[in-house]
Amino acid sequence: MARARSHVQRWDTAQALCSYITGTLSTQAVFRGYGVGNQNASAAAATVTWILRDICSHLGTIVFAWAKGSDFDNNCKQWRLVADMVNDAAIFLELVTGLFPAFFLPLVCLSSLLRAIVGVAGGATRHAVTHHQARANNTADVSAKDGSQETVVNLAGLALGMLIAPIVERSGDLLWVLFAAFTVLHLFCNYRAVRALCFDTLNARRANIVIDRFLAAGAVPDPVEVAALEPLFVCAWLFLDSLVVSTLSSEHPSRLF
Repeated sequence: MARARSHVQRWDTAQALCSYITGTLSTQAVFRGYGVGNQNASAAAATVTWILRDICSHLGTIVFAWAKGSDFDNNCKQWRLVADMVNDAAIFLELVTGLFPAFFLPLVCLSSLLRAIVGVAGGATRHAVTHHQARANNTADVSAKDGSQETVVNLAGLALGMLIAPIVERSGDLLWVLFAAFTVLHLFCNYRAVRALCFDTLNARRANIVIDRFLAAGAVPDPVEVAALEPLFVCAWLFLDSLVVSTLSSEHPSRLF
C-alpha cells in the first residue's frame, strides 16, 4: 500500500505540472480576449465579461454539486479522471477564443462552467484521496503536505510558463503543438496516478470484481488486485447502485481488510 501511495504522488505531481503549463498557454488567449494590448478595448466591457464568466462558474458549481455530490465518494477514481479530462476541455475552449474572437463571451463562459465542474469534482475527490492516504488518522497533516507539494509544482509551472510564453507569442503553430503534447502527457500521467490508487473499501464496481473473482476462484482478491481490474473509463453518470448486492450500501462502504 505504501508503494502504491508513492506511485500516486509521483504521477500526480507530473500531471499537475503539465496541467499548469497548458493553463499558462490558455491564459494568454483569455487576456487577449479581455482586451489586453488592444487600445480599442474598454475596461467596462472586460468587467461585464468577467462578471458573466463568474456567474456561469457559480451556477455551475451549485448545480453540479447538487446533482452529483453524493457520487464522489463511491466513484472517486472515475470522477478524478473525468475532472482532468474536463479541465483539458476547458483549456482548449480558452485557446479557441483566439481563433474565434467574435465568440469570446460564450466560449469563455462555457469554459468557466467546465472549470466549475473541475473544481467540484477535483476538490471532492482530492479530499477522499487524502482521507484514504491518512492511514494514521492524520488527515490534516497529509492535506498540509499535499498542499505544499502542489505549491512547489505551481512554482515550477510558473517558471516554465515564463520561458514558454514569449516563444508561443511569436508562433501560433507552436502553441497548439505544445498544448497537444502537454495535454496527452497530462492525461497519461493522470491515468497512471488514478490507476495506482488502491482503496480498501468497496463500491459497486469493486464489489462486482470481488464477487466475480470469488465465484471463479473461490478466494477473495486483495485490494491491489481489485484496483488493477477496476474500470476507469466509464461514464460516471451511468453508475447504478443496483450493480452491488443488497447487503452492501454504497453510502457506507465495507472494508476488504
